[in-house]
Amino acid sequence: MNEPTAFVDNIELVLRSSQVAANWGTGMDYGASNAPGIGIATDNPGLDQSLPSWTRLDQDGDARSPQVGQIIGGGGGTGNPGKGLEAIEVVTNGDGDGEPASLEQAELNLLATGWVSAAP
Repeated sequence: MNEPTAFVDNIELVLRSSQVAANWGTGMDYGASNAPGIGIATDNPGLDQSLPSWTRLDQDGDARSPQVGQIIGGGGGTGNPGKGLEAIEVVTNGDGDGEPASLEQAELNLLATGWVSAAP
């Protein structure tokens, strides 16, 4: 079974924290973040580059160390085109308070090993 992934835009989080008095580090902020690592399977090793759709590099030819993303539609009032700047994280569940026990970056360093979790 794959580990869950999440994405939190820390810049947007700071901006929203100044507008709304809420705890932004617990609850569904990670699990329901609106841009999880779609298509990332951290327990699927043995990717094969013989298929043209598989590559170690992203759509811009950049390394996926870490794999970056952005909130769906981009941040801010007008949105940001492109892939964003902040890492997609692999989440390990915590003790029930909604806060994750650990967050690690999703990385694709070798096609032979596939996606891995790496400490930031």
